[in-house]
Amino acid sequence: MKRTFIAIDIPLNDHVSKILDEFRNDLGKERIKWVDPGQYHITLQFLGDIDDSLINSVNRSLHKISGRCSGFCLKLKEFGVFGNPANPRVLWMGLVQSKELEILGNAVDEEMRMLGFKKPDKPFSPHLTIGRIKFLKGRRVLKEWIDKYRYTEFQEINVREIILYESILKSAGPEYIAIKRHSLK
Repeated sequence: MKRTFIAIDIPLNDHVSKILDEFRNDLGKERIKWVDPGQYHITLQFLGDIDDSLINSVNRSLHKISGRCSGFCLKLKEFGVFGNPANPRVLWMGLVQSKELEILGNAVDEEMRMLGFKKPDKPFSPHLTIGRIKFLKGRRVLKEWIDKYRYTEFQEINVREIILYESILKSAGPEYIAIKRHSLK
């Protein structure tokens, strides 16, 4: 069994990396589990624990999708939180709405349902998770950051592949291993 998900890698440029370093420094005394920048991705679908025998079928489906979908660009924008604003749980960077990403997400959902995976409980809400909040005292600092960068477009990302990942849970945080990369046409 492997714990798996399908994703798009999100490499950040130096400018955005510097902004995120400042963000982490300003919230440095908070109990936030920051995502390792080398693991930034947008999850298209979380598959969960799947039998090794199903990996080939998932990869055939992703190969079919990658042959139908062209590469495209995404734009990262603004910061936000999931959870009650008084008690946020997840820090994220958003994306400018993208028809191409919506098409790709729907194709992945459709193909995975044909393999027997359940439709995700929540609607597809593409975002880049940058941290998970355990406890936050400085809500004002977080609000200032969110307000400062509201409507800011940070970076354009060229999406050229989708990846089937294995997620190995470790005490230091998850480790993501690419099982197979599928180039978009």
